[in-house]
Amino acid sequence: MLIASAVSTLLPLHAQTTTTKASLLGIGSANVLDTYLSPETYSGANVSLITINRHLVGNNWAHQSAWTVNFNGSSNRADNSDYLGGHVDYQYDWLRGIAIGNGILDDLRIGPTAYATFGGLYNTRNGNNPAQLQANAALAATAAIGKSVNVFNTKFLINYQATLPLVGAAFSPQFGQSYYEIFTRGNYDHNIVLASPFNALSFRHMLTVDFAILRHTFRVGYLGDYRQREANSLKFHDYAHMLVIGYVIEK
Repeated sequence: MLIASAVSTLLPLHAQTTTTKASLLGIGSANVLDTYLSPETYSGANVSLITINRHLVGNNWAHQSAWTVNFNGSSNRADNSDYLGGHVDYQYDWLRGIAIGNGILDDLRIGPTAYATFGGLYNTRNGNNPAQLQANAALAATAAIGKSVNVFNTKFLINYQATLPLVGAAFSPQFGQSYYEIFTRGNYDHNIVLASPFNALSFRHMLTVDFAILRHTFRVGYLGDYRQREANSLKFHDYAHMLVIGYVIEK
């Protein structure tokens, strides 16, 4: 967030700005593996509350901030153990517009992204080490495209955005290391690890369509969020596929 604030000060102060705020609800499936808690893969449901604020500054720049509050519940194949999880994400995008002369797209933007995640995962069956802390931060690359189409005299705005983390840091205990050892006894054992596409290839993308009904703008689409990491002899992944729907306000 400090990086985002510093970057935003570089934007022109007197350029014309347009602000779009979207409030979205996402509902879908979750597939979770965390070998610190269990060698089994858990499957279940995922619910997200998402707020996206996008500021267009002139014709060149867009800076966008997004908060996501995510909840998931999943079970193993034997249906005798459950995961209860949740995390909060903050993402800031600084996107530069690229001129397009072929008329296929109306808008194309690329640029850097900074984001952070904090949350946890709880296993209802474990007696020892029943929970896992989720904390990471990264710098990423983001690309966004937009296209407006008219169907039966109704305007639809199609947007697609994809984010690929490039380098960051994440918390991870060692295999068999307890949180008591880490936080009470202070036995640090490489618990802050480097995250990159080589050991933590992750990807997040969203395809949405905006349309107006009685002067109100709505948004519907798909969100795919694929997170994974292998570090300290542990494997983790959290794959989510969601239908998103919500309301858009433009100022």
